[in-house]
Amino acid sequence: MYVDFEHPRLTRISVENLDNMLEAFYELSRPDPTMPIYLFLDEIQNVRNYDRWFRKRLNAKFYISGSTSRLSSKGVAEELRGRSVDYTVYSFSFREYLDFKDVAVDRPELILYNHVKRGLVLSMLREYLRFGGYPAVVLGGMSRRKSGF
Repeated sequence: MYVDFEHPRLTRISVENLDNMLEAFYELSRPDPTMPIYLFLDEIQNVRNYDRWFRKRLNAKFYISGSTSRLSSKGVAEELRGRSVDYTVYSFSFREYLDFKDVAVDRPELILYNHVKRGLVLSMLREYLRFGGYPAVVLGGMSRRKSGF
């Protein structure tokens, strides 16, 4: 089950609603009881007191993510009392993004003098800032343009 707690319909969700959501999941999907259950909960820090709810349900595998310091490895370990494994996912740097897109910039200082190269790099920068540099986003084909110089 995947839930994004930044969805507009979930802005006022409370920890009590999590049980109802889990019950609806079981009712609608009827999972095989011999198979593990996986819950992917994004931006879980938006649900007040979520940590207490997890501690009661540790027989399932939970994957939680978020973008605040409350979900740092230290914060999760404190809230879930050491029942967590932390994975940090880094995005591509802009240089790595250019390399992935096959845009070679051997001497960046010369871009100022070449309008074509400068235009291409600025276009790539705009794309990088708009869509991000995570590998899945880059692979998703925001721009499949490849160019070398």
